[in-house]
Amino acid sequence: MNANKIRFMLGVLLALLLATSPSFALSLNQAAEFKEISGAPLRIQVGSNGSIQVYHQNHPADGSTYGTADSGLFLALGSDVYGPNLPNTNPTSASITTNPLTLVSHEGPIGSGSISDPFKVVTSQTLAGSGATLGVVQTVSYINGNDYFRQDWAITNNGTSETCFKAYHAADVYFAGSDTGAGYYNAASGSVGGYNAAQDWFMVFTPVTPVSHYQEGSYSTDIWATVQAAGDFKDTIVTESVDNGFGLQWNQCVQPGQTTTISDLWSFGENEESVIPPTPEPTAVPAPPPPEV
Repeated sequence: MNANKIRFMLGVLLALLLATSPSFALSLNQAAEFKEISGAPLRIQVGSNGSIQVYHQNHPADGSTYGTADSGLFLALGSDVYGPNLPNTNPTSASITTNPLTLVSHEGPIGSGSISDPFKVVTSQTLAGSGATLGVVQTVSYINGNDYFRQDWAITNNGTSETCFKAYHAADVYFAGSDTGAGYYNAASGSVGGYNAAQDWFMVFTPVTPVSHYQEGSYSTDIWATVQAAGDFKDTIVTESVDNGFGLQWNQCVQPGQTTTISDLWSFGENEESVIPPTPEPTAVPAPPPPEV
């Protein structure tokens, strides 16, 4: 059975749930509020739930993730997974259902788009559960004219004991009008992603903070299933074309009152040479949200 048929069948099942369960319908249809960085060549939409959609001017009709915004940061504390509840923004997608974070603020865009003053959207959230209290600040930064943008996540331990977690940046991706792609990995930069059948459109995540694991493969069975199960990415790619996704994983522990920041770049290009971004400079991290009371 091909991927389109599977997506259609899942959409039918979700439609039945929506029709028979008002509370389920309400939870899935609480769409995120999106702030847009209207740059060139990238137009970036950042959801209040932390999800992100990106449009490149070479392919303006299609976002770079499936549906409304099938990408985001996810935190696994033990077997509990927190992050954007992606079906909220795309009810027919077989994505991932997580424990939501609590929104504190969603601000931007600010900045002029210059090197010294990039466009930014800053989203602050808190996580209280699984024995932890965390503040999470996502900063999406874009310098106008670049084929890549930066994402920083400042995670603060507002609890009273050490908190360890797995953080995943993952996406169900869409290549230049096609929902399939082959895997790509660049060992020198740690970039993981893929390219379309014509091999003329590449998309990758490049870690700024060294990662624990990475993976590219089936968006459903390899990427979302691993995140949903709080598992580990396998440091592999699939070289044939599949309905794919990819992601980076960081395993970290944070002491009480301390902040750790994980960062990566999301880039686009017409070939391997152009898709790998230059080594980024450090960026200032916004103040974390206050502890919950």
